[in-house]
Amino acid sequence: MKLNLGCGPRPIAGYLNIDSVASFKPDVVMDLERTPWDLPTDSAEEVLLNHVLEHLGASTDTFLAVMTELYRVCADGARLRINGPHPLHEHFRTDPSHVRRVTPQTLAMFSRAECDQAAAVASPMTPWAHILKVDFELAAVQYVADHGEVCPAGWQPGEEAIDTAAAGAYFATVPDEGGATAAAPYGT
Repeated sequence: MKLNLGCGPRPIAGYLNIDSVASFKPDVVMDLERTPWDLPTDSAEEVLLNHVLEHLGASTDTFLAVMTELYRVCADGARLRINGPHPLHEHFRTDPSHVRRVTPQTLAMFSRAECDQAAAVASPMTPWAHILKVDFELAAVQYVADHGEVCPAGWQPGEEAIDTAAAGAYFATVPDEGGATAAAPYGT
């Protein structure tokens, strides 16, 4: 199954389009902040959250429940694409419904390997992957400037030549049972 979570008015053919706003006419009307989700365990091989995750989880408990449910519904080896505005972007700062900053560092806290590396160097990073029994691997991070230009590899917001108005596209996977990850940008 392919999930388009928080599809808004842009459903995608071949996906189960889910949104809390009935007037968008999703396939399923569901509030993603109310858990557990009425979706089968280990059923999604692909999940899209396009400008959605930053709207979920004003409370930490709610955000952690969303991440736990996301992991539960993903099959081994599932591919996720999480798009969202950079926290320094005007769109993030001015939209009152943006309640959660989501960065690669945020997502790293849900990776067992990243948590283990942090613990090895006495980092203060909270090991959410172990606490919640989830395991997402960040396969790729890409910043895209407002005008659609893909920022150079290694670029970070605030560096010269590219406006800090970049949005992040984070590609994550759920490792298969062998621990391998295989992810490609959404649509490839």
